[in-house]
Amino acid sequence: MKKKFRPILILFVIINTLAIVFAKKLQAKGVHNEVIIVGNLIIFIATFASGWLYMRAVETKNAQAIMRGVYGGFMIKFFLLLAASIAYIALVKPINKPAFFFCMGLYLVYHFLSINTVLTQKKTTTDGEGKTSV
Repeated sequence: MKKKFRPILILFVIINTLAIVFAKKLQAKGVHNEVIIVGNLIIFIATFASGWLYMRAVETKNAQAIMRGVYGGFMIKFFLLLAASIAYIALVKPINKPAFFFCMGLYLVYHFLSINTVLTQKKTTTDGEGKTSV
């Protein structure tokens, strides 16, 4: 399981490292690096949780279990990120729009990376007899 999510973990580390290293430059541009770091953490946790459900769903042969896993992963990610966004908008005045929009773009990157990871896993799943199925 660790190797499957290595690209997502690497992206998480790179984004946080860049946000820390370029903190002064981001502040000069009006972007709060704290929002990026916390947003990256929340998106990483949501992606990891939904990816775990996606991976479990891909490994089963039951079509209903696959649908439950996909929808369950989507719901976890959606509501966790929705709650975090609402909390940020409600508690922080004024919101830092550049950092907020950066996190929205970061969500898309994580999403495509997790889907790529799951589809790659699906291609290499074996049927129990050593034969690879697609």
